[in-house]
Amino acid sequence: MENTSNALIIAGEILIAVLVLSLLAYIFIQFGSFSSDMHESMTESQITQFNNNFTICANRTNITAQEIATVINYAKQANNDRELSWNDSSEYYVTVYIDNVNVFNDIKYIGSEEEYNNNDKLMQMISSFIKNNNTKFFSCNAVVTKKGGKVETNYNDLDIHYNSETRQVDKIYFHSISEDIINVPNSF
Repeated sequence: MENTSNALIIAGEILIAVLVLSLLAYIFIQFGSFSSDMHESMTESQITQFNNNFTICANRTNITAQEIATVINYAKQANNDRELSWNDSSEYYVTVYIDNVNVFNDIKYIGSEEEYNNNDKLMQMISSFIKNNNTKFFSCNAVVTKKGGKVETNYNDLDIHYNSETRQVDKIYFHSISEDIINVPNSF
């Protein structure tokens, strides 16, 4: 009888130990899931924050040269922070286009790796761009046309490109708006 009693006590202790271990495993899994969800949420927030530096220009027809200069600086800084070299093929490399010309790869703007890596040259290029375009307006995700003396704007999602893997902006296009459209009263 004493052996049976000891056996029941041992079985009860084992059952309690299994329940405690199961509870600990459940709690561990829940905290792991919470941690994963928080990491995912932080990652989404970081992606959104990164993209906002570019999407601020979306669906606009009154973008100034100064605003484009800010985007160029942000793209260059993002490439530098990721230690990406000139014309890198990484999915994280950000390219800015003005009138379908790659700012980081065209002699009109920055035409060589040496100039891309030289921050003084980059600042000179940006200053020159602002000076030469300070009276112009640009569009992004919008096409502005003039028909019969009236200005029409059609919006699209073609000028801001997101990498399918990273979901981050990797290309942004700006288009000059012609002088004859800008001078139409109430065009914007």
